[in-house]
Amino acid sequence: MTIRENLDSNIPASAVSKRSQSGTELSYLETWYVIDRLNQVLGTENWSWDIDKLDPIPGDKMSFICHGVLTATVDGKETRKSGIGYGSDKSKYNVGEMASKEAESDALKRAAMKLGRSLGLALYDKSQEYVDEEVIKTATNKARVAVPKTSTPAAGKTSPENSKTNTGSDTKVLRQKIKSAFSVLEAQKKLDKQTFTTDYMAGWKVDEASDNQITIAIERLKLNFTELPL
Repeated sequence: MTIRENLDSNIPASAVSKRSQSGTELSYLETWYVIDRLNQVLGTENWSWDIDKLDPIPGDKMSFICHGVLTATVDGKETRKSGIGYGSDKSKYNVGEMASKEAESDALKRAAMKLGRSLGLALYDKSQEYVDEEVIKTATNKARVAVPKTSTPAAGKTSPENSKTNTGSDTKVLRQKIKSAFSVLEAQKKLDKQTFTTDYMAGWKVDEASDNQITIAIERLKLNFTELPL
């Protein structure tokens, strides 16, 4: 399979996240997934990201706009894709910091999607034709049934994925690592508990989240707080 074919491959449903905006449910890819996809398909030395402009929006110091350019080598040819992103931060801590990072991440993703369907372009198709559907077979008729994505837990509810207690040593290390990282950021007033729970843990407590959710949260912390020893 060529690099171009890889870039235009389908997006697995498990990689797609959802959020609600103005009453509409939107599909998107996490920034860490896009960066990992670029690394896996192109190679870490065959793409680069440059910021042309990252400034607060006039009159609103908590909102930033970013202009950037993604340079990539695809099947031996260099190509450049531009992206514009927006970020907003209403946190009382480090005003503007999270907004600027969000704007850069948004710009990177908007540039990356221009390289192919697997980097987010497929999500702009309302039919979701190029998003692989997760399926299971029923015991009675072997029909294909969509597997719902994990959502933010409601009060008193337990996700089947998280109902099992994880006791492996690797899991314990990951949970301790993310707890320590949050403690450091909270002490430095860079991150409060509510933001951590909502933006990084998708509403789950660390001890109740799945291994996959913990891994995703750690990757997001590493991306936004490069100084952390994660």
